[in-house]
Amino acid sequence: MESIAAVVYLAIIATSVLLAIVFDKVVGVLFIFLMLGYCVYYIVQFRKVSGLFISGDNVFLSRRGLGASNAFYLFSWIFVILFTLFIISSAAVGVFRG
Repeated sequence: MESIAAVVYLAIIATSVLLAIVFDKVVGVLFIFLMLGYCVYYIVQFRKVSGLFISGDNVFLSRRGLGASNAFYLFSWIFVILFTLFIISSAAVGVFRG
């Protein structure tokens, strides 16, 4: 799961940069929406897989403790949070300007 995530993240970022250089920055930014979708998909898949390795209803325990830290899972959450904050702040700036 992690090796596929690394390739997908790298491909999306590289394609976004290339599209922004070749065409327009807006095209590159629009392509980043695919990254947001993949991050949400990865979070759901990681939760599903981590839920298989513990017994009981407390899935939270499977993502804590020694060896449970997954860099792509944390990166996905950080990207989703920052992307959401960027959209909210952009909308707020637009309201105050207009």
